[in-house]
Amino acid sequence: MDEHKPTGQLLQISREVLDGLILSAMDAIIAVDEHQQILLFNPAAEKMFGYHAAEIMGQPLNLLLPERYRASHPEQVRSFGQNGVTTRKMGALGNVSGRRKNSEEFPLEVSISHLMANGKSIYTAILRDVTERKQDELKIRRFNRVYAVLSQIDSLIVRAHSRQELFAEATRIATEAGHFIRAWIVLVNGGGTRLELSSVSGTDASYFEKIKLSIDTLPDDIRTRLMEPMLAKQPLIINDLQNESWLPLKDEALACGSRSMVWLPLVAGDRITSVLVLHADMPDFFNAEEMKLLLELAGDIGFAINHIEKSDRLNYLAHYDALTGLANSTLFRERVAQYLKINPSKQHVALTLLDVERFKAINDALGRQIGDALLKQVAERLIECAGSSDYVARLSADHFALIIPAVTDEREVAHILEERSHKCFGQAFMTNGIELQVGVKVGVALYPEDGTYTDVLFSNAEAALKKAKAGGEPYLFYSAAMNNRVTGQLDLENKLRKALQQEEFVLYYQPKIACQTRHIVGVEALIRWNAPGIGLVSPTEFIPLLEETGLIVEVGAWALRQAVRDYSRWLDKGLVPPRIAVNVSAIQLHQNDFVEIVKQATADGASPPGIDIEITESLIMEDTEGNIRKLNAIRDMGLSIAIDDFGTGYSSLAYLAQLPVQTLKIDRSFIITMLDDPNTMTLVSTIITLAHSLGMKVVAEGVDKEEQAKILQLIRCDEIQGYLFSKPVPFEEICTLLQLDAKTRPH
Repeated sequence: MDEHKPTGQLLQISREVLDGLILSAMDAIIAVDEHQQILLFNPAAEKMFGYHAAEIMGQPLNLLLPERYRASHPEQVRSFGQNGVTTRKMGALGNVSGRRKNSEEFPLEVSISHLMANGKSIYTAILRDVTERKQDELKIRRFNRVYAVLSQIDSLIVRAHSRQELFAEATRIATEAGHFIRAWIVLVNGGGTRLELSSVSGTDASYFEKIKLSIDTLPDDIRTRLMEPMLAKQPLIINDLQNESWLPLKDEALACGSRSMVWLPLVAGDRITSVLVLHADMPDFFNAEEMKLLLELAGDIGFAINHIEKSDRLNYLAHYDALTGLANSTLFRERVAQYLKINPSKQHVALTLLDVERFKAINDALGRQIGDALLKQVAERLIECAGSSDYVARLSADHFALIIPAVTDEREVAHILEERSHKCFGQAFMTNGIELQVGVKVGVALYPEDGTYTDVLFSNAEAALKKAKAGGEPYLFYSAAMNNRVTGQLDLENKLRKALQQEEFVLYYQPKIACQTRHIVGVEALIRWNAPGIGLVSPTEFIPLLEETGLIVEVGAWALRQAVRDYSRWLDKGLVPPRIAVNVSAIQLHQNDFVEIVKQATADGASPPGIDIEITESLIMEDTEGNIRKLNAIRDMGLSIAIDDFGTGYSSLAYLAQLPVQTLKIDRSFIITMLDDPNTMTLVSTIITLAHSLGMKVVAEGVDKEEQAKILQLIRCDEIQGYLFSKPVPFEEICTLLQLDAKTRPH
């Protein structure tokens, strides 16, 4: 019996198992001798390198390496195994490459073992093709870059206050967080015929200087080729700069490391305003997946541009007259206060208020277009006469103001007024081929004789203007004697006091209609005076005097009490009462006990009382912190609060978000012009969007046409109010309207 036979059989079995493992291994296995001749080349290696084992056996290992590694590789192999190191793993960092039979290079992960057989070195390598892994890693890195940019751009949108700040930060984020080698933004005019380099980030300042110069001198065909996809709101992708001979400064871009680029249109609203250009340091960078993220990025920046432009528009309208570009009342009063502050004590300052004569008649007879054109020309001439637009303002439709600083006395002012009146209004105005001869009435108040505070000067200049208009004088100065009430005003004041005592005031109601359903959802209470022997007196004749005398506090409290009583009367009649909006004047809100007055006025009514308080926009902003406290207290009573005439005053968006306000009312001046003026339409739409973003409802006043109502419904206005549905009516008539409305509601 051969005692060694079992051992021989085991060895044979081990060789067969080993051969089977080598042949079936999914990884390539290659063995070489000490001369680096290939001894073993398994099927996985054949598949990986493209060689059959028969043609590669006995060939040098260098055949499987890129040429740049062949010179140094033999020495590296010979040194392996020294110092007791028998295994090594390489390629985890992607620094090992193989070469297929078709000369294609690919990344490898390699594990090498060294052993001695019959005194000779044998080197065995197990190899894995990591091409897909490297591609996945690269893709993840690239996506992470763009996601980082998206994240930071989203944060930027919240804090950027200007377009230039947005662009500068966006390009910086693209290079620093996105690792694009350079980024720049070009401003575009409406037709794409004018381009302007706005913001850049990245290395090679000389390249950007060349770009700036190149943009100014682009041939028409090249500009068209660049801008055609942009104007169609599509990106221009250039994934191989080397082959784009038509591209301006292609060679300069290649010299700076660029291999591909993309032009991304930045669309604000529905128009392209600018283009973001990104450079990558490898060809074919901007694939479909990359572009999906970058288009999202461009959309975010476009949204930010649109938001900034709308915000700028609102801020502009808060300080300037949209028609003439002159300062409005708010800004002009600030300027007057500044002139008074810096004016030397020995010099005078003249405040002049001007009314354009016959403007209403011209506007009514010839149309608003002619009227607007006339006002623009008046503004232009006033600026020319004053020497700067800083000295001129438009306060209302035909009401202008000028400040004349640093005058010695009223004689100098009179001389200046006569000279400017002749220069501005001596020649006829031409509007659309129509010649119009107009003049002005002027009221003048002098600092410091007629007042040392802005409000006092304005009040006195207004008094002088009224007297000039009444007496037919071209201009009049204010005098101390005008502080005494004229007999007619004193008589009217006494009658108003008597009217309050004898309950001659009544409330009329104008419905507020839901845009979507056209049902009544609220009413506005409007004060009327039913004077004995006269009948109803227009509010414009007595409301200003109520405010001047302070009677508005008592009359306002009465209006609140009456609205609460009428609300209860509707309940008693079995009606579903709408909420009643009651206007509050500046004098009422400024009272220290205003909150207590409201509390007492609503104490005996329903709970909650069903009352809305309407306060004008400019009034809220006069003492924002104090008004917020008062309005919060009123809100806690169950009353709702609306901002009336929104858009005509100045609101800080930061404070607007803090106000306990549920409703914004858009002033009727915007509603009646929005169908004819795209800028006004944009403003109305912006106010609605802003209000909804702050969780507020929107009411549009002055809706007199069905076309206005339909447009407001389309842009998601909540409620509308105007003569299209009903004029203000007395209590009995509003009851009838509520009953009819109830019958038509779905049950």
